[in-house]
Amino acid sequence: MPLFKPPTTEETRSYYKELGEGKRNPLFWGTRRFDPEKGIDSPSLKTHFLEAIDSLIRPGDRVLDLGCGSGMFLPALYKHTRDIHAVDTSPALLGQAEGLVATYGLDGIVVREADAEELPYGDAHFDALVAVDVLHHFQRFNRCLKEMWRVVKPGGNLIILEPNKLNPLLALGCLSDRNEWGLLALGRPALYRRKLSPLFNIRSMQPNGLIIGPDWNWVVRIADFVTRPPWSTSLGWLAPKILILAEKPHP
Repeated sequence: MPLFKPPTTEETRSYYKELGEGKRNPLFWGTRRFDPEKGIDSPSLKTHFLEAIDSLIRPGDRVLDLGCGSGMFLPALYKHTRDIHAVDTSPALLGQAEGLVATYGLDGIVVREADAEELPYGDAHFDALVAVDVLHHFQRFNRCLKEMWRVVKPGGNLIILEPNKLNPLLALGCLSDRNEWGLLALGRPALYRRKLSPLFNIRSMQPNGLIIGPDWNWVVRIADFVTRPPWSTSLGWLAPKILILAEKPHP
């Protein structure tokens, strides 16, 4: 039995419900960690997420935002394509995502509740799949990966951003938050490579400076610094995120 493992789906739903009701206070991650409008005005997101997807998502592509949470990445995706499906297991977070879509007129985005172990889509349905801070929440990792493989077209892109537990501050934050314990069993490039490579061709795996939380300015500045050449060569292991770009191979 592993010491650290992801919470169950019901525990996750309860966590985000209590968070929305103000019964939980994610002190380490910052009060705006799950604010859907953070995607509208976050310089970190614009620099480290928009640049990552710029050449990988084309107009007209059908995209799955797997584990969309409150929807903070939907406005960035919407700049590239209007055919977006956003799924999550948390009704509380999906309500925020729906509110964001309505407020900003993101017509065409479909928001729905779904489990990564059994996605409600046909085979080869999507041109690209985006998953930000999602994989370490999978209880049955291999089953979820097979579903991701199934719904993406051959040659389709995977854009994955996962926390990097080699960053000591981030690892400490995850240790203090039961909802993030799944990262402590993963969180290293070598482990993600080993898990993903049987199903997907990994094109690159590199440090990424995306900060969703904590919101302290000095954390954002350090993340930008350690992932900017030439410093990324020696300091990239301290990056808050790992950016994994992969594709589903052709038969």
